[in-house]
Amino acid sequence: RRILDRLVGYQISPILWTKIKKGLSAGRVQSVAVRIIAERAKEIENFKSEEYYTISAFFEKENIKFSARLVKWENKNVEQSIVLNLFTEEYKYKTSVFKKSDDTVELINKLKDLKFYVSSIEKKTISKKPRPPFITSSLQQDAYNKLGFTPERTMRVAQSLYEGVNLGGETTGLITYMRTDSFNVSIEMQKSASKFIKENYGDNYAPSQFPEYLKKVKGAQEAHESIHPTDINKKPQDIKDFLSAEQYKLYDLIWKRFMASQMTAAVYDIMSVEIKDEKELSLFKATGRTLKFDGYLKVYEESEKEENDDEEDEILPQLNKGDDLILKDILPKAHNTTPPPYYNEASLIKILEKHGIGRPSTYATIISTIIERGYVNKGKDRRLTITELGALVTEKLKGFFSDIMNLSYTAEIEDKLDDIADGAVKWEEVISKFYEKFSKDLSNASQNMSKVNMAIKTTEKCPLCLAPMVLRESRYGKYLSCSRFPKCNGKISLDKDGNKIEKFQGIKTEIKCSKCGKGKMILRKSQRGFFLGCSLFPKCRNIVALSEEEAKKIIEDTSKNK
Repeated sequence: RRILDRLVGYQISPILWTKIKKGLSAGRVQSVAVRIIAERAKEIENFKSEEYYTISAFFEKENIKFSARLVKWENKNVEQSIVLNLFTEEYKYKTSVFKKSDDTVELINKLKDLKFYVSSIEKKTISKKPRPPFITSSLQQDAYNKLGFTPERTMRVAQSLYEGVNLGGETTGLITYMRTDSFNVSIEMQKSASKFIKENYGDNYAPSQFPEYLKKVKGAQEAHESIHPTDINKKPQDIKDFLSAEQYKLYDLIWKRFMASQMTAAVYDIMSVEIKDEKELSLFKATGRTLKFDGYLKVYEESEKEENDDEEDEILPQLNKGDDLILKDILPKAHNTTPPPYYNEASLIKILEKHGIGRPSTYATIISTIIERGYVNKGKDRRLTITELGALVTEKLKGFFSDIMNLSYTAEIEDKLDDIADGAVKWEEVISKFYEKFSKDLSNASQNMSKVNMAIKTTEKCPLCLAPMVLRESRYGKYLSCSRFPKCNGKISLDKDGNKIEKFQGIKTEIKCSKCGKGKMILRKSQRGFFLGCSLFPKCRNIVALSEEEAKKIIEDTSKNK
Protein backbone atom coordinates (compact mmCIF):
# COMPACT_ATOMS: atom_id res chain seq x y z
CA ARG A 1 0.00 0.00 0.00
CA ARG A 2 2.77 2.43 0.89
CA ILE A 3 4.70 1.66 -2.30
CA LEU A 4 1.59 2.18 -4.39
CA ASP A 5 0.70 5.43 -2.61
CA ARG A 6 4.19 6.81 -3.09
CA LEU A 7 4.34 5.80 -6.74
CA VAL A 8 1.18 7.81 -7.33
CA GLY A 9 1.89 10.75 -5.04
CA TYR A 10 5.61 11.19 -5.69
CA GLN A 11 5.28 10.95 -9.46
CA ILE A 12 2.08 12.86 -10.23
CA SER A 13 2.70 15.73 -7.80
CA PRO A 14 5.83 17.06 -9.62
CA ILE A 15 3.82 17.17 -12.86
CA LEU A 16 1.23 19.36 -11.13
CA TRP A 17 4.02 21.65 -9.87
CA THR A 18 5.29 22.11 -13.44
CA LYS A 19 1.93 22.44 -15.15
CA ILE A 20 -0.13 24.35 -12.57
CA LYS A 21 1.76 25.61 -9.51
CA LYS A 22 4.16 24.52 -6.78
CA GLY A 23 2.94 23.03 -3.52
CA LEU A 24 0.21 20.88 -5.07
CA SER A 25 -0.15 17.18 -4.42
CA ALA A 26 -1.96 14.17 -5.81
CA GLY A 27 -2.77 10.87 -4.14
CA ARG A 28 -4.40 7.55 -4.88
CA VAL A 29 -7.23 8.25 -2.40
CA GLN A 30 -6.88 12.01 -1.95
CA SER A 31 -7.47 12.83 -5.64
CA VAL A 32 -10.59 10.64 -5.81
CA ALA A 33 -11.96 12.37 -2.70
CA VAL A 34 -11.47 15.75 -4.38
CA ARG A 35 -13.17 14.45 -7.53
CA ILE A 36 -16.20 13.34 -5.47
CA ILE A 37 -16.63 16.92 -4.22
CA ALA A 38 -15.96 18.39 -7.68
CA GLU A 39 -18.57 16.13 -9.32
CA ARG A 40 -21.12 17.06 -6.65
CA ALA A 41 -20.58 20.76 -7.45
CA LYS A 42 -21.46 20.03 -11.10
CA GLU A 43 -24.49 17.98 -10.08
CA ILE A 44 -25.80 20.82 -7.92
CA GLU A 45 -25.15 23.39 -10.67
CA ASN A 46 -26.91 21.26 -13.31
CA PHE A 47 -29.95 20.58 -11.14
CA LYS A 48 -32.98 22.57 -12.28
CA SER A 49 -35.22 23.31 -9.30
CA GLU A 50 -38.97 23.24 -10.01
CA GLU A 51 -41.97 24.32 -8.00
CA TYR A 52 -44.63 21.78 -7.05
CA TYR A 53 -47.60 21.57 -4.67
CA THR A 54 -48.85 19.06 -2.13
CA ILE A 55 -52.34 18.96 -0.60
CA SER A 56 -53.19 18.36 3.06
CA ALA A 57 -56.68 17.94 4.47
CA PHE A 58 -57.64 18.50 8.10
CA PHE A 59 -60.31 16.16 9.44
CA GLU A 60 -62.15 15.91 12.74
CA LYS A 61 -63.60 12.97 14.66
CA GLU A 62 -65.00 13.30 18.19
CA ASN A 63 -63.40 16.75 18.59
CA ILE A 64 -59.94 15.41 17.73
CA LYS A 65 -58.36 17.05 14.67
CA PHE A 66 -55.72 15.38 12.52
CA SER A 67 -54.18 15.92 9.10
CA ALA A 68 -53.83 13.59 6.11
CA ARG A 69 -51.99 14.05 2.84
CA LEU A 70 -53.49 13.55 -0.60
CA VAL A 71 -51.88 10.50 -2.23
CA LYS A 72 -54.27 9.89 -5.16
CA TRP A 73 -56.43 12.16 -7.30
CA GLU A 74 -58.83 10.67 -9.86
CA ASN A 75 -57.08 7.29 -9.46
CA LYS A 76 -53.64 8.71 -10.26
CA ASN A 77 -50.74 8.95 -7.82
CA VAL A 78 -50.14 12.51 -6.67
CA GLU A 79 -46.61 12.08 -5.34
CA GLN A 80 -43.77 11.34 -7.69
CA SER A 81 -40.24 10.20 -6.93
CA ILE A 82 -37.47 10.96 -9.40
CA VAL A 83 -34.15 9.11 -9.23
CA LEU A 84 -30.93 10.63 -10.58
CA ASN A 85 -27.85 8.50 -11.12
CA LEU A 86 -25.07 10.66 -9.70
CA PHE A 87 -21.32 10.06 -9.68
CA THR A 88 -21.27 8.29 -6.31
CA GLU A 89 -24.86 7.22 -5.66
CA GLU A 90 -28.50 7.48 -6.62
CA TYR A 91 -30.32 10.63 -5.52
CA LYS A 92 -34.07 10.46 -5.02
CA TYR A 93 -36.19 13.56 -4.71
CA LYS A 94 -39.90 14.21 -4.47
CA THR A 95 -42.28 16.17 -6.64
CA SER A 96 -45.99 15.95 -7.46
CA VAL A 97 -48.44 16.13 -10.37
CA PHE A 98 -49.44 19.65 -9.27
CA LYS A 99 -46.90 22.02 -10.79
CA LYS A 100 -48.85 25.28 -10.42
CA SER A 101 -51.05 26.85 -7.77
CA ASP A 102 -53.93 26.93 -10.27
CA ASP A 103 -53.78 23.12 -10.47
CA THR A 104 -54.83 22.90 -6.82
CA VAL A 105 -57.69 25.46 -6.92
CA GLU A 106 -60.00 23.30 -9.03
CA LEU A 107 -59.29 20.25 -6.85
CA ILE A 108 -60.10 22.11 -3.63
CA ASN A 109 -63.32 23.49 -5.09
CA LYS A 110 -64.43 19.96 -6.03
CA LEU A 111 -63.69 18.50 -2.59
CA LYS A 112 -64.66 21.21 -0.11
CA ASP A 113 -68.36 20.32 0.04
CA LEU A 114 -68.07 16.52 -0.16
CA LYS A 115 -68.43 13.98 2.66
CA PHE A 116 -65.45 11.85 3.72
CA TYR A 117 -65.14 8.45 5.38
CA VAL A 118 -62.48 5.99 6.57
CA SER A 119 -61.99 3.50 3.72
CA SER A 120 -59.34 1.28 5.36
CA ILE A 121 -57.29 0.90 8.52
CA GLU A 122 -54.09 -1.09 8.95
CA LYS A 123 -52.61 -1.71 12.37
CA LYS A 124 -49.30 -3.42 12.97
CA THR A 125 -46.41 -3.62 15.40
CA ILE A 126 -42.86 -3.10 14.17
CA SER A 127 -39.51 -3.42 15.91
CA LYS A 128 -36.44 -1.32 15.28
CA LYS A 129 -33.10 -2.93 16.03
CA PRO A 130 -30.15 -1.01 17.45
CA ARG A 131 -27.18 -0.15 15.27
CA PRO A 132 -23.89 -2.01 15.74
CA PRO A 133 -21.12 -0.73 17.99
CA PHE A 134 -18.87 1.94 16.53
CA ILE A 135 -16.11 1.36 14.02
CA THR A 136 -13.78 4.20 13.02
CA SER A 137 -15.92 5.56 10.20
CA SER A 138 -19.25 5.42 12.08
CA LEU A 139 -17.66 7.02 15.18
CA GLN A 140 -16.36 9.89 13.03
CA GLN A 141 -19.78 10.34 11.40
CA ASP A 142 -21.78 10.22 14.65
CA ALA A 143 -19.36 12.51 16.50
CA TYR A 144 -19.65 14.96 13.61
CA ASN A 145 -23.46 14.85 13.51
CA LYS A 146 -24.08 14.84 17.27
CA LEU A 147 -21.10 16.66 18.77
CA GLY A 148 -19.90 18.80 15.85
CA PHE A 149 -16.42 17.19 16.06
CA THR A 150 -14.31 17.09 12.91
CA PRO A 151 -12.94 13.60 12.07
CA GLU A 152 -9.47 14.83 13.03
CA ARG A 153 -10.67 16.03 16.43
CA THR A 154 -12.60 12.79 17.02
CA MET A 155 -9.48 10.70 16.40
CA ARG A 156 -7.33 12.92 18.62
CA VAL A 157 -9.78 12.67 21.54
CA ALA A 158 -10.33 8.94 20.98
CA GLN A 159 -6.55 8.44 21.04
CA SER A 160 -6.37 10.09 24.47
CA LEU A 161 -9.19 7.86 25.79
CA TYR A 162 -7.43 4.79 24.39
CA GLU A 163 -4.00 5.72 25.80
CA GLY A 164 -5.49 6.29 29.22
CA VAL A 165 -6.83 8.86 31.66
CA ASN A 166 -5.77 9.39 35.26
CA LEU A 167 -8.68 8.20 37.38
CA GLY A 168 -7.65 9.23 40.88
CA GLY A 169 -4.00 8.17 40.73
CA GLU A 170 -4.25 5.33 38.22
CA THR A 171 -3.98 5.75 34.43
CA THR A 172 -6.72 3.69 32.78
CA GLY A 173 -7.44 3.11 29.10
CA LEU A 174 -11.17 3.76 28.70
CA ILE A 175 -11.87 2.50 25.16
CA THR A 176 -10.60 -0.19 22.82
CA TYR A 177 -8.42 0.62 19.78
CA MET A 178 -10.12 3.34 17.73
CA ARG A 179 -8.80 2.41 14.27
CA THR A 180 -10.93 -0.56 13.33
CA ASP A 181 -13.42 -1.75 10.72
CA SER A 182 -14.76 -4.69 12.73
CA PHE A 183 -18.09 -4.98 14.59
CA ASN A 184 -16.76 -7.84 16.72
CA VAL A 185 -17.21 -7.87 20.51
CA SER A 186 -15.63 -10.44 22.81
CA ILE A 187 -17.90 -12.91 24.64
CA GLU A 188 -16.56 -11.64 27.97
CA MET A 189 -17.57 -8.08 27.11
CA GLN A 190 -21.02 -9.18 25.97
CA LYS A 191 -21.55 -11.10 29.22
CA SER A 192 -20.51 -8.05 31.21
CA ALA A 193 -22.86 -5.81 29.19
CA SER A 194 -25.78 -8.23 29.58
CA LYS A 195 -25.29 -8.36 33.36
CA PHE A 196 -25.11 -4.55 33.55
CA ILE A 197 -28.27 -4.12 31.43
CA LYS A 198 -30.31 -6.54 33.56
CA GLU A 199 -29.18 -4.95 36.80
CA ASN A 200 -29.69 -1.33 35.68
CA TYR A 201 -32.59 -1.45 33.20
CA GLY A 202 -34.36 -4.77 33.71
CA ASP A 203 -34.34 -8.26 32.20
CA ASN A 204 -36.59 -7.28 29.27
CA TYR A 205 -33.89 -4.86 28.00
CA ALA A 206 -31.33 -7.67 27.56
CA PRO A 207 -31.84 -9.98 24.53
CA SER A 208 -32.00 -13.73 25.16
CA GLN A 209 -29.06 -14.23 22.76
CA PHE A 210 -26.01 -12.00 22.39
CA PRO A 211 -26.39 -9.71 19.34
CA GLU A 212 -24.21 -10.51 16.35
CA TYR A 213 -23.40 -7.88 13.74
CA LEU A 214 -22.20 -9.12 10.38
CA LYS A 215 -19.44 -7.42 8.45
CA LYS A 216 -20.88 -4.84 6.05
CA VAL A 217 -17.87 -2.63 5.43
CA LYS A 218 -16.42 -3.24 1.99
CA GLY A 219 -12.92 -4.72 2.31
CA ALA A 220 -13.03 -4.79 6.12
CA GLN A 221 -9.85 -6.26 7.60
CA GLU A 222 -11.31 -6.92 11.06
CA ALA A 223 -7.92 -6.92 12.78
CA HIS A 224 -9.41 -5.43 15.99
CA GLU A 225 -12.64 -5.45 17.96
CA SER A 226 -15.24 -2.71 17.56
CA ILE A 227 -14.82 0.53 19.51
CA HIS A 228 -16.32 0.11 22.96
CA PRO A 229 -15.56 0.85 26.63
CA THR A 230 -12.92 -1.34 28.23
CA ASP A 231 -15.10 -1.54 31.36
CA ILE A 232 -18.87 -1.10 30.99
CA ASN A 233 -19.14 -0.33 34.71
CA LYS A 234 -17.22 2.94 34.24
CA LYS A 235 -20.30 5.02 33.48
CA PRO A 236 -19.64 8.40 31.85
CA GLN A 237 -21.29 10.35 34.65
CA ASP A 238 -19.22 8.56 37.32
CA ILE A 239 -15.86 9.55 35.79
CA LYS A 240 -16.85 12.95 34.38
CA ASP A 241 -14.67 14.85 36.87
CA PHE A 242 -11.54 13.09 35.57
CA LEU A 243 -12.20 13.91 31.90
CA SER A 244 -11.92 17.06 29.82
CA ALA A 245 -15.18 18.33 28.28
CA GLU A 246 -14.43 16.81 24.87
CA GLN A 247 -13.24 13.51 26.38
CA TYR A 248 -16.46 13.24 28.35
CA LYS A 249 -18.65 13.94 25.31
CA LEU A 250 -16.92 11.34 23.16
CA TYR A 251 -16.73 8.70 25.89
CA ASP A 252 -20.42 9.25 26.63
CA LEU A 253 -21.23 8.73 22.93
CA ILE A 254 -19.13 5.53 22.70
CA TRP A 255 -20.49 4.11 25.96
CA LYS A 256 -24.13 4.73 25.00
CA ARG A 257 -23.75 3.39 21.46
CA PHE A 258 -22.16 0.19 22.74
CA MET A 259 -24.76 -0.27 25.47
CA ALA A 260 -27.55 0.25 22.92
CA SER A 261 -25.98 -2.30 20.55
CA GLN A 262 -26.29 -4.95 23.26
CA MET A 263 -29.93 -4.17 24.13
CA THR A 264 -33.30 -5.28 22.76
CA ALA A 265 -35.11 -3.61 19.87
CA ALA A 266 -37.52 -0.69 20.27
CA VAL A 267 -41.17 -1.58 19.50
CA TYR A 268 -43.73 0.70 17.83
CA ASP A 269 -47.47 0.45 17.21
CA ILE A 270 -48.29 1.74 13.74
CA MET A 271 -51.72 2.73 12.44
CA SER A 272 -52.20 3.69 8.81
CA VAL A 273 -55.56 5.20 7.79
CA GLU A 274 -56.90 5.77 4.26
CA ILE A 275 -59.70 8.30 3.70
CA LYS A 276 -61.94 8.72 0.64
CA ASP A 277 -64.58 11.22 -0.42
CA GLU A 278 -68.13 10.12 -1.35
CA LYS A 279 -67.42 10.42 -5.10
CA GLU A 280 -64.06 8.60 -4.71
CA LEU A 281 -62.16 11.35 -6.49
CA SER A 282 -59.50 11.50 -3.79
CA LEU A 283 -57.53 9.26 -1.46
CA PHE A 284 -55.92 10.76 1.65
CA LYS A 285 -53.55 8.95 4.00
CA ALA A 286 -52.62 9.53 7.66
CA THR A 287 -50.12 7.56 9.73
CA GLY A 288 -49.79 7.41 13.50
CA ARG A 289 -46.92 5.84 15.44
CA THR A 290 -46.59 5.32 19.17
CA LEU A 291 -43.63 3.91 21.06
CA LYS A 292 -44.73 0.70 22.77
CA PHE A 293 -41.38 -0.34 24.28
CA ASP A 294 -38.28 1.87 24.21
CA GLY A 295 -35.66 -0.92 24.26
CA TYR A 296 -32.23 0.41 23.25
CA LEU A 297 -33.67 3.95 22.93
CA LYS A 298 -33.49 4.01 26.72
CA VAL A 299 -29.83 4.97 26.38
CA TYR A 300 -29.19 6.05 22.79
CA GLU A 301 -31.04 8.30 20.33
CA GLU A 302 -30.38 7.95 16.61
CA SER A 303 -28.72 10.99 14.99
CA GLU A 304 -30.47 10.67 11.64
CA LYS A 305 -34.03 10.13 10.52
CA GLU A 306 -34.60 6.68 9.10
CA GLU A 307 -34.17 6.71 5.32
CA ASN A 308 -37.71 5.68 4.41
CA ASP A 309 -39.37 7.40 7.32
CA ASP A 310 -40.90 10.16 5.20
CA GLU A 311 -44.36 10.24 6.73
CA GLU A 312 -45.13 12.52 9.64
CA ASP A 313 -46.60 10.75 12.65
CA GLU A 314 -50.00 12.04 13.76
CA ILE A 315 -51.87 11.59 17.01
CA LEU A 316 -54.95 9.86 15.63
CA PRO A 317 -58.39 9.47 17.28
CA GLN A 318 -60.00 6.06 17.73
CA LEU A 319 -61.07 5.16 14.19
CA ASN A 320 -62.93 2.29 12.54
CA LYS A 321 -63.48 1.41 8.91
CA GLY A 322 -66.55 3.22 7.56
CA ASP A 323 -66.44 6.06 10.11
CA ASP A 324 -67.63 9.41 8.78
CA LEU A 325 -65.20 12.32 9.15
CA ILE A 326 -65.75 16.08 9.16
CA LEU A 327 -63.60 17.96 6.66
CA LYS A 328 -62.36 21.15 8.37
CA ASP A 329 -59.96 22.49 5.74
CA ILE A 330 -57.92 21.67 2.64
CA LEU A 331 -54.63 23.49 2.16
CA PRO A 332 -52.12 23.47 -0.70
CA LYS A 333 -48.43 23.87 0.16
CA ALA A 334 -45.75 25.09 -2.23
CA HIS A 335 -42.40 23.30 -2.43
CA ASN A 336 -39.31 23.39 -4.59
CA THR A 337 -37.41 20.33 -5.71
CA THR A 338 -34.06 20.30 -3.95
CA PRO A 339 -30.67 19.51 -5.51
CA PRO A 340 -28.40 16.86 -4.02
CA PRO A 341 -26.78 18.17 -0.82
CA TYR A 342 -23.20 19.35 -0.52
CA TYR A 343 -20.90 16.92 1.24
CA ASN A 344 -19.73 17.56 4.76
CA GLU A 345 -16.97 15.62 6.49
CA ALA A 346 -19.33 12.93 7.81
CA SER A 347 -21.12 12.33 4.48
CA LEU A 348 -17.81 12.26 2.57
CA ILE A 349 -16.50 9.57 4.93
CA LYS A 350 -19.73 7.62 4.41
CA ILE A 351 -19.27 7.68 0.62
CA LEU A 352 -15.58 6.73 0.78
CA GLU A 353 -16.48 3.81 3.03
CA LYS A 354 -19.40 2.75 0.81
CA HIS A 355 -17.14 2.50 -2.23
CA GLY A 356 -14.26 0.86 -0.35
CA ILE A 357 -11.90 3.78 -0.97
CA GLY A 358 -9.12 4.26 1.56
CA ARG A 359 -9.04 2.95 5.10
CA PRO A 360 -10.90 4.19 8.21
CA SER A 361 -7.60 5.22 9.78
CA THR A 362 -6.83 7.55 6.85
CA TYR A 363 -10.15 9.39 6.41
CA ALA A 364 -9.39 12.25 8.82
CA THR A 365 -5.96 12.85 7.26
CA ILE A 366 -7.36 12.77 3.72
CA ILE A 367 -9.96 15.45 4.52
CA SER A 368 -7.41 17.66 6.29
CA THR A 369 -5.02 17.36 3.33
CA ILE A 370 -7.49 18.32 0.61
CA ILE A 371 -8.54 21.39 2.63
CA GLU A 372 -4.94 22.43 3.38
CA ARG A 373 -3.93 22.08 -0.28
CA GLY A 374 -6.65 24.53 -1.27
CA TYR A 375 -8.62 21.98 -3.32
CA VAL A 376 -11.65 22.17 -1.05
CA ASN A 377 -13.16 24.90 1.12
CA LYS A 378 -14.87 24.16 4.41
CA GLY A 379 -17.48 26.85 5.11
CA LYS A 380 -18.96 28.00 8.40
CA ASP A 381 -21.99 25.88 7.55
CA ARG A 382 -19.54 22.89 7.45
CA ARG A 383 -20.15 22.30 3.75
CA LEU A 384 -17.22 21.05 1.67
CA THR A 385 -17.11 22.95 -1.62
CA ILE A 386 -14.69 22.63 -4.51
CA THR A 387 -12.33 25.54 -5.24
CA GLU A 388 -11.28 26.65 -8.73
CA LEU A 389 -7.92 25.03 -8.07
CA GLY A 390 -9.56 21.76 -6.97
CA ALA A 391 -11.80 21.71 -10.05
CA LEU A 392 -8.85 22.45 -12.36
CA VAL A 393 -6.58 19.77 -10.87
CA THR A 394 -9.46 17.25 -10.99
CA GLU A 395 -10.10 17.89 -14.71
CA LYS A 396 -6.39 17.60 -15.52
CA LEU A 397 -6.04 14.32 -13.62
CA LYS A 398 -9.24 12.91 -15.16
CA GLY A 399 -7.82 13.63 -18.60
CA PHE A 400 -4.47 11.92 -18.07
CA PHE A 401 -4.99 9.46 -15.18
CA SER A 402 -8.51 8.13 -15.79
CA ASP A 403 -7.90 4.87 -13.87
CA ILE A 404 -6.69 6.54 -10.69
CA MET A 405 -9.61 8.99 -10.76
CA ASN A 406 -12.17 6.20 -11.19
CA LEU A 407 -14.21 5.10 -8.16
CA SER A 408 -14.45 1.42 -9.07
CA TYR A 409 -10.78 1.18 -10.07
CA THR A 410 -9.65 2.70 -6.77
CA ALA A 411 -11.88 0.21 -4.91
CA GLU A 412 -10.48 -2.68 -7.01
CA ILE A 413 -6.95 -1.67 -6.00
CA GLU A 414 -8.02 -1.81 -2.33
CA ASP A 415 -9.36 -5.35 -2.92
CA LYS A 416 -6.05 -6.37 -4.49
CA LEU A 417 -4.15 -4.96 -1.54
CA ASP A 418 -6.37 -7.07 0.74
CA ASP A 419 -5.54 -10.11 -1.41
CA ILE A 420 -1.84 -9.36 -0.88
CA ALA A 421 -2.42 -9.12 2.88
CA ASP A 422 -4.20 -12.51 2.75
CA GLY A 423 -1.31 -14.06 0.82
CA ALA A 424 -3.52 -14.77 -2.21
CA VAL A 425 -1.31 -12.86 -4.67
CA LYS A 426 2.26 -11.56 -4.73
CA TRP A 427 2.67 -7.83 -4.24
CA GLU A 428 5.26 -7.60 -7.02
CA GLU A 429 2.71 -8.82 -9.59
CA VAL A 430 0.07 -6.28 -8.54
CA ILE A 431 2.50 -3.34 -8.47
CA SER A 432 4.12 -4.37 -11.76
CA LYS A 433 0.77 -4.61 -13.56
CA PHE A 434 -0.33 -1.26 -12.14
CA TYR A 435 2.91 0.49 -13.08
CA GLU A 436 2.87 -0.83 -16.65
CA LYS A 437 -0.02 1.48 -17.61
CA PHE A 438 0.71 4.13 -14.99
CA SER A 439 4.20 4.82 -16.41
CA LYS A 440 2.66 5.44 -19.86
CA ASP A 441 0.13 7.83 -18.32
CA LEU A 442 2.96 9.68 -16.55
CA SER A 443 4.89 10.08 -19.79
CA ASN A 444 1.79 11.28 -21.64
CA ALA A 445 0.96 13.82 -18.92
CA SER A 446 4.54 15.15 -18.77
CA GLN A 447 4.55 15.76 -22.51
CA ASN A 448 0.98 16.75 -23.30
CA MET A 449 -0.63 18.31 -20.21
CA SER A 450 -0.95 22.02 -20.96
CA LYS A 451 0.39 24.63 -18.52
CA VAL A 452 -2.10 26.77 -16.66
CA ASN A 453 -1.61 30.25 -15.21
CA MET A 454 -3.67 30.30 -12.03
CA ALA A 455 -3.25 34.09 -11.59
CA ILE A 456 -6.04 36.06 -13.31
CA LYS A 457 -5.24 39.69 -14.24
CA THR A 458 -7.56 42.39 -12.88
CA THR A 459 -7.91 46.18 -13.22
CA GLU A 460 -7.38 46.66 -9.47
CA LYS A 461 -4.28 48.68 -8.48
CA CYS A 462 -1.91 47.54 -5.73
CA PRO A 463 -2.35 49.66 -2.55
CA LEU A 464 1.45 49.67 -2.03
CA CYS A 465 2.97 50.24 -5.49
CA LEU A 466 -0.09 50.89 -7.73
CA ALA A 467 0.89 48.02 -10.09
CA PRO A 468 -1.96 45.84 -11.48
CA MET A 469 -3.20 43.11 -9.16
CA VAL A 470 -3.99 39.47 -9.99
CA LEU A 471 -6.72 37.21 -8.59
CA ARG A 472 -5.38 34.17 -6.74
CA GLU A 473 -6.90 31.48 -4.53
CA SER A 474 -5.65 29.75 -1.40
CA ARG A 475 -7.29 27.31 1.01
CA TYR A 476 -8.70 30.35 2.85
CA GLY A 477 -10.45 31.66 -0.26
CA LYS A 478 -9.82 34.14 -3.08
CA TYR A 479 -7.64 37.25 -2.75
CA LEU A 480 -5.89 39.90 -4.84
CA SER A 481 -2.10 39.89 -4.95
CA CYS A 482 0.34 42.38 -6.49
CA SER A 483 1.57 41.28 -9.93
CA ARG A 484 5.09 42.32 -8.81
CA PHE A 485 5.15 39.72 -6.01
CA PRO A 486 7.61 38.83 -4.39
CA LYS A 487 9.14 42.31 -4.96
CA CYS A 488 5.94 43.84 -3.61
CA ASN A 489 3.76 42.19 -0.94
CA GLY A 490 0.61 44.17 -1.71
CA LYS A 491 -2.51 42.10 -0.96
CA ILE A 492 -6.28 42.68 -0.73
CA SER A 493 -8.52 40.16 1.00
CA LEU A 494 -11.86 39.26 -0.57
CA ASP A 495 -15.03 37.99 1.04
CA LYS A 496 -16.88 34.87 -0.17
CA ASP A 497 -18.75 36.99 -2.76
CA GLY A 498 -15.52 38.40 -4.18
CA ASN A 499 -15.91 41.86 -2.61
CA LYS A 500 -12.86 43.65 -1.20
CA ILE A 501 -12.19 43.54 2.51
CA GLU A 502 -10.34 46.81 2.90
CA LYS A 503 -7.16 46.39 4.90
CA PHE A 504 -4.14 48.68 4.48
CA GLN A 505 -0.72 47.17 5.17
CA GLY A 506 1.71 49.51 6.89
CA ILE A 507 4.62 50.95 4.83
CA LYS A 508 7.93 51.64 6.53
CA THR A 509 9.44 55.02 5.58
CA GLU A 510 12.83 56.61 6.12
CA ILE A 511 11.27 59.46 8.13
CA LYS A 512 12.71 59.65 11.67
CA CYS A 513 10.32 59.91 14.59
CA SER A 514 10.20 63.54 15.77
CA LYS A 515 9.36 62.51 19.33
CA CYS A 516 11.84 59.76 20.27
CA GLY A 517 14.41 60.28 17.50
CA LYS A 518 15.08 56.54 17.35
CA GLY A 519 12.20 54.93 15.48
CA LYS A 520 11.23 55.24 11.80
CA MET A 521 7.73 56.38 10.91
CA ILE A 522 5.31 53.84 9.38
CA LEU A 523 2.50 54.87 7.05
CA ARG A 524 -0.74 53.39 8.35
CA LYS A 525 -4.45 53.77 7.66
CA SER A 526 -7.38 53.81 10.11
CA GLN A 527 -11.07 54.56 9.72
CA ARG A 528 -10.21 58.28 10.06
CA GLY A 529 -7.63 58.21 7.23
CA PHE A 530 -3.84 57.94 6.70
CA PHE A 531 -1.31 58.70 9.45
CA LEU A 532 2.35 58.18 10.36
CA GLY A 533 3.10 56.18 13.51
CA CYS A 534 6.40 55.42 15.19
CA SER A 535 7.87 51.95 14.58
CA LEU A 536 8.72 51.69 18.30
CA PHE A 537 5.04 51.67 19.29
CA PRO A 538 3.90 51.05 22.06
CA LYS A 539 7.06 52.51 23.69
CA CYS A 540 6.64 55.61 21.54
CA ARG A 541 3.10 56.69 20.64
CA ASN A 542 3.94 59.51 18.25
CA ILE A 543 1.26 59.98 15.54
CA VAL A 544 1.13 62.45 12.62
CA ALA A 545 -2.08 62.79 10.59
CA LEU A 546 -1.73 62.93 6.78
CA SER A 547 -3.90 63.98 3.86
CA GLU A 548 -4.69 61.60 0.96
CA GLU A 549 -2.21 63.51 -1.27
CA GLU A 550 0.62 63.29 1.30
CA ALA A 551 0.02 59.55 1.77
CA LYS A 552 -0.10 58.93 -1.99
CA LYS A 553 3.27 60.71 -2.45
CA ILE A 554 4.88 58.50 0.27
CA ILE A 555 3.46 55.37 -1.42
CA GLU A 556 4.83 56.47 -4.84
CA ASP A 557 8.25 57.38 -3.41
CA THR A 558 8.47 54.03 -1.57
CA SER A 559 7.53 52.15 -4.75
CA LYS A 560 10.24 53.94 -6.80
CA ASN A 561 12.91 53.04 -4.24
CA LYS A 562 12.10 49.29 -4.39
